[in-house]
Amino acid sequence: MNLEQFHHGIRAAREVLRHQGASGALVIMGSQSILASYSAMVLDSELMMSAEVDILPVAANRDEINRLSDYLDGSLGQESHFHESFGFHVDGISIETSVLPDGWVDRLIPEVDPSSGATGWCLDPHDLAVAKLIAGRPKDIDFVDILVAQRLIDHTVVREGLLVLNDARSTRAVERLDAVAAGGLPEAERPRWHANRERSLADRRARTNEPSPADDLARLSDASE
Repeated sequence: MNLEQFHHGIRAAREVLRHQGASGALVIMGSQSILASYSAMVLDSELMMSAEVDILPVAANRDEINRLSDYLDGSLGQESHFHESFGFHVDGISIETSVLPDGWVDRLIPEVDPSSGATGWCLDPHDLAVAKLIAGRPKDIDFVDILVAQRLIDHTVVREGLLVLNDARSTRAVERLDAVAAGGLPEAERPRWHANRERSLADRRARTNEPSPADDLARLSDASE
């Protein structure tokens, strides 16, 4: 999937959600969320092989999120007219789909469709890596291996996120990460890497006028505890 298709997916999903009476706020939870952190020109082609955009619609409660997710699947999902017309599709997902560390909602990164101004709020790549290592599918592990090897993430941040999870799969996920950590970001380069990244993220967050859905998502998480 290229950046133009990604923007098209954000734009189309917001239109569908608003047609259903929702605010149109949405979060990209899968692989394509990496496009909010880095230019497509610097990303390995293997990081953009996925032909779907995983979208979590933001709503007042989980039942409404599930309803909207089902509607996204029907309108823009696999084998839909949209899929047949444009060669990619949208997967509507629920808030329980991915296992993520605490605070992930506060680290969301906006990606703005330039033609409409629609904003897709995307996972921080470290949180994305945590979710993929917990899922543990070969393609997910390969994805994280590339992020580490190309120094697009700080593996120590991912490790910290895994260690605080209350999930039986976290131990195995840490082992997978440790197996490739030697080829990742050197300790001596971490301060400069993080300083550069914070400047880049500040610039990206300044591109949208839409409020982050962090508070709404946090309320949903608190309600489930």
